[in-house]
Amino acid sequence: MKEVEVKLLDVNPSSVEQRLVDLGAEKKFSGLLKVNYFDKESGEIREKGDLLRVRQFGDERTEVCYKTNKRVEDGFKVCDEYHLSGGSFEEAVNLFENLGYRVTCAYEKRRTTFIHGDLEIVIDEYPEIPPFVEIEGTDTDAIEKLIIDLDLGDRERSSRAIGGLLEEKYPDIELNGLKF
Repeated sequence: MKEVEVKLLDVNPSSVEQRLVDLGAEKKFSGLLKVNYFDKESGEIREKGDLLRVRQFGDERTEVCYKTNKRVEDGFKVCDEYHLSGGSFEEAVNLFENLGYRVTCAYEKRRTTFIHGDLEIVIDEYPEIPPFVEIEGTDTDAIEKLIIDLDLGDRERSSRAIGGLLEEKYPDIELNGLKF
């Protein structure tokens, strides 16, 4: 599946959440997210610019994701993304470790997820950095319209993943080991 997304930096989470509710968006998740990234000892996944991760959404579900063919188009991050859901976080971690992968990065964040039409909107909060909103979908025009509807048009944008965002904006903060 093709993924198109953009981050809007330094937002007020409660204000964004209220605007989303007012627009009729449906809240799907709110809670702690545990994230582990994996790679082979050789670093082959990172060398290709791909990503393999396991995430645990509170006590609700576990998701495995592989992202490939990453690029930036018109200021949006675009990639091909594949997901599997189910099982436990520990089982997924053990599976990849037994296949010869190692955890290269592990961290936590607080996430609130909304669905509005065909768009997924997440509000991410990390220790030590200002919160941001990420809007994901397949239609850049719909994303731009929602940015205006949320009154976030003046916010700084980023198409970087969290690691790149930290390198660029907060170089003294290490993603690996970041926990609440």
